[in-house]
Amino acid sequence: MSNPCNILIIEDEAIIAAYLQKLLHSYNYTQVFTASDKLQALELIKKQDINIILADINLGQENKYDGIDLMQEILSVKKIPFVFITGNTDDKTVNRAKQLMPEGYISKPFNDIDIKVILQIISHKIQHVSSAITPQANLSKREMEVLEKIIMGFSNKMIADALKISHKTVSIHRVNVMRKLNAKNTADIVRIALNK
Repeated sequence: MSNPCNILIIEDEAIIAAYLQKLLHSYNYTQVFTASDKLQALELIKKQDINIILADINLGQENKYDGIDLMQEILSVKKIPFVFITGNTDDKTVNRAKQLMPEGYISKPFNDIDIKVILQIISHKIQHVSSAITPQANLSKREMEVLEKIIMGFSNKMIADALKISHKTVSIHRVNVMRKLNAKNTADIVRIALNK
């Protein structure tokens, strides 16, 4: 059975990127994209609904940025669970990386099973958020999609980008969700939707 998560691999070494892509296909992830640099990664983030990112930290000497800088830029636009897969295990790099709160940090050379397990955990979290929402019969399909993103901690801009709708439309849906759930704020929305 195929896994519905769309995964982006950010890796400058073509052999490693191709190996990871083949590995993920063997784990039934059918939508696996690769990017070797910042421009490709940002373009794929815009065009595809990426659910998980596997990112190398060292993106080549010709780049003036690294995977940590790139993930910081991506996260400022769209909140996506990610894992660093890297040969950099020095304290300075690890301390920089952990500031971004990755789902994991796997050192190269990696073990295939480590990749499989971390992706299963992240996929489960993503699916759990969707299934944990108490059905709200009075919400439209789009309002339910906005509600799901609110619960995941997305800002209005992130929701707009993820659902490919305008910021104003998101604001209208958010107001409708709050009104229909009789919620006063975001914390209320989450509590009511998760029936806590």
